[in-house]
Amino acid sequence: MTYSSIPIVALFVHFIVNYNALRNRHFRKTTPAGRMYRWLMLSVASFYGFDALWGVLYEARLIAPVFADTVLYFAAMTATVFLWSRYVINYLQVKNWLIKALKYAGWLYVTLAAAALILNFFAPVVFWIDSNGDYHTASLRLVVLAMQILLFLVSAVYVLLTAKGKNQSVKRHNWAIGTYGIAMTSMVILQVAFPLLPMYSVGCLLGTCILHTFVLEDLKEDRRLELEEMVRREEAHKQELGSAKQLAYRDSLTGVKNKLAYAGMEDQFDEMIRKGEQEPFAVVVCDVNELKMVNDQYGHKEGDACIQRACAKICGIFSHSPVFRVGGDEFVVLLTGEDYYRRKELMAQISALPRTPSKIRIGETLSSGMAEYRPDQHASLLSVFEEADKAMYERKQYLKAHELSRNAPPEGNPQQEYIPVIHGRKRVLIVDDQAQNREIMGGLLSDDYDVTYAEDGTDALKILRSRKKEIDLILLDLLMPKKSGREVLAEMQVDEDLMSIPVIVLTVDQDAELDCLKIGAMDFIPKPYPNIEIVKARISKCIELSEDRELIRYTERDKLTGLLNKDYFFRYVTRLDHLYSEDPIDAIACNVNKFHSVNKLYGRQFGDRVLRSMGAALRELARETGGISCREEDDTFLLYCPHQEDYERLIRGFLAKVFAGKELADKVSVRFGVFPNARQVERIEERFERAKIAADRVKNDPEQLCGFYELN
Repeated sequence: MTYSSIPIVALFVHFIVNYNALRNRHFRKTTPAGRMYRWLMLSVASFYGFDALWGVLYEARLIAPVFADTVLYFAAMTATVFLWSRYVINYLQVKNWLIKALKYAGWLYVTLAAAALILNFFAPVVFWIDSNGDYHTASLRLVVLAMQILLFLVSAVYVLLTAKGKNQSVKRHNWAIGTYGIAMTSMVILQVAFPLLPMYSVGCLLGTCILHTFVLEDLKEDRRLELEEMVRREEAHKQELGSAKQLAYRDSLTGVKNKLAYAGMEDQFDEMIRKGEQEPFAVVVCDVNELKMVNDQYGHKEGDACIQRACAKICGIFSHSPVFRVGGDEFVVLLTGEDYYRRKELMAQISALPRTPSKIRIGETLSSGMAEYRPDQHASLLSVFEEADKAMYERKQYLKAHELSRNAPPEGNPQQEYIPVIHGRKRVLIVDDQAQNREIMGGLLSDDYDVTYAEDGTDALKILRSRKKEIDLILLDLLMPKKSGREVLAEMQVDEDLMSIPVIVLTVDQDAELDCLKIGAMDFIPKPYPNIEIVKARISKCIELSEDRELIRYTERDKLTGLLNKDYFFRYVTRLDHLYSEDPIDAIACNVNKFHSVNKLYGRQFGDRVLRSMGAALRELARETGGISCREEDDTFLLYCPHQEDYERLIRGFLAKVFAGKELADKVSVRFGVFPNARQVERIEERFERAKIAADRVKNDPEQLCGFYELN
């Protein structure tokens, strides 16, 4: 039992130290290196068992059982050496001639050892047991052990050499794995010298304890810290995105939900309608009467005040229903619950007019229309909205003809574009030259995502350019033939169609993280891969961040002209004030004379063409002057730029670009207003109100291109 005591103790220590690796399901589904580590630990455990049994049988001088156990002893030893070589190969994840040689050497060793053990049944070429029960070694045993020494030594030295230039954590892991190999090399040499001592078990015990302490425990701690950091980042992202979404869904003028929020609500209602689970509801569309007249006669500031008062009235009457501002002076209310059951009473309140026509003030009344949802007639919220919108328009026409007739110019109410919001299963493109890596990652993600594969950078770019609208995220390996991951990232950053697709880089080179983030990657996942749930969480977060960026980018820009909208423009005005804090800066407004009449006479498409042309020309003017521009509403544009001495020249250049076609020049005229040194007034909105007043002063003077507002 003296011999057996060491492997028995080693077996108990082995189960205690490596319990998770031997039993935990995580190691069955982790990286190739993780799975190979588990098989290595199982093989070592079996070796301890056969080694301990050998000591008991040998002391009892049971010749046949000793012979059989010795064969199993050598078989377990062979498996341990082979699995060690495979673990080193999978851990390093590199390709070169030495790794390939180590791979073939492992298979050669297994083949030779198996052949020697089979041959030993017929002739004592490895060992034999004499009639007295004594154990003797033979020549092929030395050959087998010499190959073990070579495999352990070469792999250990290589792992130690590759530690150079790595970060501290990876260096510790490489040194631990190398030390395992050196320890096993030493113990195999002692086993050759002392065949009746359990030196091999001692080597395995030392090596596995070193691996557990300096590799597995470090990896656990690294994963724990990584998970904590990911949770911290996720919380910070949630706060940032929560603020961004709240801003994106809120109308800055009135404080109610905006058109984008309505689109999201529309998606929810349509889903309930498709399922047949939608409760009764009605849609009310409201429009402020005579707002154009208010703007023309009293300025846009008073027009904004009219919109705010109208919104307060709508919210006060429909106090239990969500209210949305979906256009300049257009509101939508979705009546549910108590408001739905009181809908006729509430509609009477919103439609009420003073009994005396002379007491009807311009801008103080609303046209409204309502439509009730009927499952047999309406397949979507849009169809209910269109019916309510038609009723509102009829009401507006009636009021214009009978109640509000003051020879006012007809109002324009261009229909707003419908913005769909689509939530579907996402597609991930996995780019890796190793088929095994692609299949493993694809298998792990396939339950949650649609997966597309590319075997190198060239293949990836080809897929991206042909299917760019389908790909939601890219998992990109860095080291690949033909075209590397870095080259793919570089090409994506100069391609407007591809630059917005989020990329997560996969690589064994953890020092490459900063470089990858600098050249456009959104995140970085090291190889060997962490827990798959961490990988999934990162993929989900990157896709969510990318979609929210698109959402914010959409809300920041005017859809028709591509210029900033008013809310974001005023934010950038503050930045420009800081940038040009020492220089005078001007507020400029321009709009089309009687744009509503242009729309009515020549059609909406012609009007949109005018606005797009003005937007493109104003963008160039902003670039030329170092300023920023926006489309405030309808035909009103704003420009904020450092003071210019020759506005006449700039405006003539602007008009030349807008009216490049004679058709536009004959039908449209534009007026400008400038408020020089606008920082004389603290409130940003007031600066542009003064520019609009200056523009209004010259609207009837065809000789004046621009009006100026001077403070007294």
